[in-house]
Amino acid sequence: MAVSPRYQVFVSSTYTDLVGERQAVMSALLQFDALPAGMELFPAADDEAWTLIKKVIDESDYYLLMIGGRYGSVDADGLSFTEKEYDYAVQQQKPVMAFLHGSPDNLPVKASDTDVAVKAKLDAFREKVKASKHVKFWETPEILTLSVIQSFAYFVKTYPAVGWVRGDSGDSPKTLARLAEAQERIAILEEELISEATRPPQGAVGLATGEETLDFDCRVQIELLNRSDSTSINRHQNFNSEYGITWDETFSALGAAALDEAPQTELHARFLAAARRAAAPEARAEVEAWLMKKTKPSDWDGYQAGKPRPRPQYRLTLNPDEAAFDTALIQMQALGLLTPGSKKRGVNDHRVYWALTPWGRTRLTQLRSVRSGATRPPIEASPETAIE
Repeated sequence: MAVSPRYQVFVSSTYTDLVGERQAVMSALLQFDALPAGMELFPAADDEAWTLIKKVIDESDYYLLMIGGRYGSVDADGLSFTEKEYDYAVQQQKPVMAFLHGSPDNLPVKASDTDVAVKAKLDAFREKVKASKHVKFWETPEILTLSVIQSFAYFVKTYPAVGWVRGDSGDSPKTLARLAEAQERIAILEEELISEATRPPQGAVGLATGEETLDFDCRVQIELLNRSDSTSINRHQNFNSEYGITWDETFSALGAAALDEAPQTELHARFLAAARRAAAPEARAEVEAWLMKKTKPSDWDGYQAGKPRPRPQYRLTLNPDEAAFDTALIQMQALGLLTPGSKKRGVNDHRVYWALTPWGRTRLTQLRSVRSGATRPPIEASPETAIE
């Protein structure tokens, strides 16, 4: 029985801004008996170092590229060493695993290029990679590590390589067993990813969802517009009432904002708008019933004896109880739809951010996609913040 080879993976990226990510990726590769190789092994960038780099790429079985928010050190030909390494690996027909940061514009300044010309080179490099290779996007070291594990297992199976075997190695049942365990672990992780994206978490069983409603207290303010000057009824009227909004309506409003992460303040504004929109029909019916009961025809401009009663005109303002938003946000977490944001942000940005979970993204697509034969999605969320 032959010993399974160990594969060498050339890890290419800028360095100072991706130290943590490189360490996480190399650690993941080592756990799967791969041999990571990269710039940590080479001397300062010069002609001699470039010759060595090309030699190591030639000896590697796979090439792994990470692109963050920096273009990197530039050689005399105007290309960064990272881009030169990528071009050489492609030229040598090495299988390329490419991982691009999903939101480079949101990276901290210290991890980004601020020079316009350099940033243009980075953008062009990203587009070149996306156009020629199947890429995966990441925003945290954890997501990057999981993506690397999945891609490496796929590449080993799809693009078999020569690999390395110890000269004194014989057949090793232990090595084969470890490989089988690793493959089983990968299969479990893939199943977990699929599960997260296609169904709610187990903890969501028994929680209110879908067309069930969240009831909330609301302050109703009325401004009468065609009140007769001779009437004693006040122009401004206020009362409290209770209305409801479905959980699907709530998530449709919040989820649309969290597609690419959103500050909690934006989710709050969207919830209030959705709550007002949901309460408006019932609130208008209550107001008009109250006006019919509390006023007489002569209270309104345009009244003429023997003529139909003038229709009251009014401006309606709804102010849902602020506590309802807190309940809605907690419920969205409990249902596995929203999770705290994980993107890196500037040191002066102290806001709380929220993002969709894999299941949240799937559920939002179900709610907001336009069905065949229809012209609108089943549930719409409008940015309106007032009802008049």
